[in-house]
Amino acid sequence: MQWLDRLKQKLLAKPQTGAYVPLPRDVWGQSPRDLPLWNFNIIRMMLWDPTVRLGLAMREAPLCNAQFAYQDGDKWVSGIKADREDVAEFVLQQLQRLWRFDLHKILKAQVWGWCGAEITYRQCNGRVEFDSLLTRHAADVRALCRETTLAGVRFRRVQAISLGHVDVMGGKAFWHAFMPEDGSFYGHSVLRGCYSSWADKWFDGMALDVRRLFAHKDAYGGVDMTYPGGKTEINGVDVPNQDVARMIAEQIKAGGVTTRPSDIDPVSGKQRWELVRATIPASPTHIFEYPKELDVEILRGMEIPDDVLTSENGGAWEGKKVPAQAFFTGLNKWGNLLLGDIVKQLIEPLVWLNWGRAEEFEATLKPLGLQSGQEQQGDKPNGGGGMVNPFAPQGGGFGGGGFGGGGRQQMALDPTEAVGMGVLSAAELVKAARTAMRMASDKTGDGPGQWITIGAQKSGDGEKHGGVPVKVLNGKIIAGPAKFVGTRIKQIAERDQPDSRLHQEIRRGAEDWRVNKRDLKEAVDHVWAEKREAITTREKAKQRLREIMGLTQADANRLENAGKDYTAIKGFDVKARQVAGELSELGIGGGYEGGSNADDTDYSSLVWELLKEGRIEPPARHDPDIIDEAANLVIKSRPSKHKQPSEEDADYVPFGLRSPGDE
Repeated sequence: MQWLDRLKQKLLAKPQTGAYVPLPRDVWGQSPRDLPLWNFNIIRMMLWDPTVRLGLAMREAPLCNAQFAYQDGDKWVSGIKADREDVAEFVLQQLQRLWRFDLHKILKAQVWGWCGAEITYRQCNGRVEFDSLLTRHAADVRALCRETTLAGVRFRRVQAISLGHVDVMGGKAFWHAFMPEDGSFYGHSVLRGCYSSWADKWFDGMALDVRRLFAHKDAYGGVDMTYPGGKTEINGVDVPNQDVARMIAEQIKAGGVTTRPSDIDPVSGKQRWELVRATIPASPTHIFEYPKELDVEILRGMEIPDDVLTSENGGAWEGKKVPAQAFFTGLNKWGNLLLGDIVKQLIEPLVWLNWGRAEEFEATLKPLGLQSGQEQQGDKPNGGGGMVNPFAPQGGGFGGGGFGGGGRQQMALDPTEAVGMGVLSAAELVKAARTAMRMASDKTGDGPGQWITIGAQKSGDGEKHGGVPVKVLNGKIIAGPAKFVGTRIKQIAERDQPDSRLHQEIRRGAEDWRVNKRDLKEAVDHVWAEKREAITTREKAKQRLREIMGLTQADANRLENAGKDYTAIKGFDVKARQVAGELSELGIGGGYEGGSNADDTDYSSLVWELLKEGRIEPPARHDPDIIDEAANLVIKSRPSKHKQPSEEDADYVPFGLRSPGDE
């Protein structure tokens, strides 16, 4: 087996082309056609263009809304995949913090070609965590390399240092290049692809100047005016006719009125004060369309297909899938490159530092095309179908590639209940059945984790009674009642701590409303559960509404941005009346009824507002409105001094029969 060992050594050796040096084909200091040299000053001027700024924002938006997820079979599961759950949670927290507060700084690499930053850290709960990125302008940062690998970043214009620069090495330095050439640490601005079109639009005498000149000439039309020799008396003053003619010509505006003497030359028979107005092209459309055509070329140069940003061609979402998916695929490439830098330069060192060794994890980006397609179809949850990610996850041994935001998602319905209720598809049904069987085997003691009892109360005999059995692994509940699965023990314990937010609000409400605290807490649980159920039911009805109407929130917003509403959609009013009757959970009425029960409710506008409405989240249990409503319920449920409460009332509000002094 010596040949196999030699083969392994050969495969694991340093790259033989590591010393490769590319030819100096960089575009800096060069230019296409007869344009000025390409440099940072040109980029600064291009940022004045509204189309350029819109295009940059268009490219950043999908990445800012991307999701971290990993593929499990044919489904995408939100979160980070790792052997250890605490590692997965830590990695996700670090990436989400960078995503939320510092992603926009890194995305400037597409403008300038690269991004250099100093990493700052913080200590939290005994661990070293990412704090922020201190980015500096691309003109003032340079990549430091050791042999053929990146070693750090040099920051120039640091005035507190005698050398004027400071070298920050790996662990504290971050470097990202936008689509670099082979063998180069530096990338290129995405704006170089639209430099020529931008110049045709902005340079002297080009499209914008021509349009402005035409508008000026059209408003202040040129004239050719003749005048007789001599002078004309105006208000007792003799003014040369040449000056009079000049004043008439210079004050002429489009549509303006002119007056002059009707003096005929007896020799030529023509007017001595003859005025000939300048003419304009019969169809000046091309003058106004030329800048718009250049705007389209600018967006194309930024790798944004026509139908992604503009909607002049009309058509449904299905007709725009090809250019949209090509656009998202390009962004997926950038996202994976960016995440590879983040994982290698930031996340891997943090994991090593906090756990003392390399821990396997996989951070991947849910394909942007798939995510966008689900939003177009009504914000459906993660699932199969749609665009397939053409880029395999980075990493494998230690770390991984991927990019996005968001946290873990959990089934709203317990798998065991889902099997009984028949709400899953055939494939999902089998998977849920397996999950239910695994949960049943867990309760017998098989598998990792430990069974404990939570919520037990100490009684008069000094022993604890009641409570709920749950199975815990690494501080998180992995088996037991569906409402607890996925929750950390610490979160449940905090709800019963006297210094928690909920208990603080309950104490405040009990004092303000003069009610018993235990009564108020039970009432809060009751009110909050009803609120959550009502909001959840309404959100499901809204989801069904979007499916029936065939419109998403994004579709409705796009129509309104174009100055349109539901009246532009054929048959919308008929569907709106029908859906109002089918989905009573929406609370907008009973739909269309004929005869004596007919009403004049504008269901179309009500349905339209629901389509535009975003997702409504249930309030927190400690929300002041929940506390106040629960306190009112306790007060109303107290027995009347003049009437003994019925058994039905007592059963309906069991917490309302205690006196304020009971504890």
